[in-house]
Amino acid sequence: MLDTLDTIAMIVWLLSLPIIITGIVFVCIKKWRKNGLKTLGIGALLFIGSAIVGASVHKDRSEQVAHNNEIVISSSTSSIDVATQNESVTQVPAENTDKQVISIEDNKSDENDGLGFWGWGLLIILTFSAGSALYNYCLYRRKKHFEQQVAMLQPDIPPFNFSEACEMFQELDASEYDYRLAPNEKLLGVQEYANFVGKRRVNKIEQMVVVARGRLLVTDQAIVFESSEKNERTTWTRIASVDITYEGCRVNRRSGIPWNYKFTATPQFAAVVRALGQPY
Repeated sequence: MLDTLDTIAMIVWLLSLPIIITGIVFVCIKKWRKNGLKTLGIGALLFIGSAIVGASVHKDRSEQVAHNNEIVISSSTSSIDVATQNESVTQVPAENTDKQVISIEDNKSDENDGLGFWGWGLLIILTFSAGSALYNYCLYRRKKHFEQQVAMLQPDIPPFNFSEACEMFQELDASEYDYRLAPNEKLLGVQEYANFVGKRRVNKIEQMVVVARGRLLVTDQAIVFESSEKNERTTWTRIASVDITYEGCRVNRRSGIPWNYKFTATPQFAAVVRALGQPY
């Protein structure tokens, strides 16, 4: 019975960890914060409850082992007393008693082998913490390396106006990218595998979803998104500013909602967008 409870407590304890992690992720998202708090509370209750059950099971098991040891010791003492009166009669019971003591000690040592409930729990927590720390460190290093590469492509003295910013970068050959330029237009940057992201209602909840997949182009006249599902051209006169990271960019328009794009940015493209996307 104790073994069954111990196994159930361990399974529930393990299941509570992803529930807690999911709750923490939802709490960080504003529109899912309420559901995240509920999920986090359920995970915390399962975590604490299973830990209490596991601790009580191990306590009862240790008490049972101690009680069995007391019985064996008392039995061994009585056998020794009888042996002093009649050695020939008590030789076999004494041997049986010794075997019982050895078997109990072996069982106790077998129970102490391995990490146990709390040992495995601590090992899982340490493994998860180490993995999370390593993942965050890799993200930090990636972001830092990206920012260093972008900084190397930008001039030491920032441009005074938009025209100077456009002259900082070399014009690309539009024919290589199969792009048709407008009159007096210069192609300065191309970002492949860009996703246009917008809000859509999914199960009565507004979520950010991928609306179209294509590429993003930057010229001295506009930011252009091309795809088989959607084409969008936003001139710089209609753009207030542009924010870009290695994960995507946000085009803040002077009127209307901003455009959001998700992609793995190249340093060259990010440098062009940052230079041209500043408010002048």
